[in-house]
Amino acid sequence: MFFDLFIIISAFSEFGFFWLLHILFFRYIKHEEDLKWLIYLYLSTNLIGGVFIIWFFKIAAGGINYSFNTVLFIMVSIFTIFSLLVENYVVEIFGLLESSIQIKLLSLIAKTKTKEITQKNITRIYNKEVIINKRLLRLISSGDLIFYKGKYYPGKRFSVFYLMAKFSKFIDFLYR
Repeated sequence: MFFDLFIIISAFSEFGFFWLLHILFFRYIKHEEDLKWLIYLYLSTNLIGGVFIIWFFKIAAGGINYSFNTVLFIMVSIFTIFSLLVENYVVEIFGLLESSIQIKLLSLIAKTKTKEITQKNITRIYNKEVIINKRLLRLISSGDLIFYKGKYYPGKRFSVFYLMAKFSKFIDFLYR
C-alpha cells in the first residue's frame, strides 16, 4: 500500500513540477522552440525526480534496505505514469491551445491595448503563410525537418511526433 501511494504521489508531484516549470519558463522562450524546451523540461524533471527517489530510499526511508529490484520497479512505475501525464498534457492541452485558431484569435485581440482589432490586421498577422512558416520553423528547430538548398527533408529517424503517433496507435489498438 505504501508503494502504491508513493508511486502515485511522486508521479503527480513530478508532473506538477514539470507544469510549474513550463508555466514559469515558457513566457521567455521563442515560440518556435516550444517543442525543444518541452523535451528539456521533461528530461530535467525526470532527472530531478530520479535523484529525489534515490535520495528517499537511501537516506529518508530510515535505513530500511529495499532490494534493487523494488527500487527499480518503483522508479520505472513513476517514470511511466509521469511520461503518460506529460504526453497527455502536451497532446491534449498544450497541443490544442497551440493549434486552435479560435484561441489564437482571442489571444491576438486580448494582447491589443484597446481590446479591438480590424480584420485587415488579423489577416496581416495571422494568415496561411504565417501559419505555415511558424509550423515549419517549429519542425526545423525540433530537428524533425531539415531545410537544405530551398527544400525540406525528413530530419531525425526517431521523432517525438513519431513516438506519440505510435503510442496513440497502440492505445487505439488496446481499446478496440
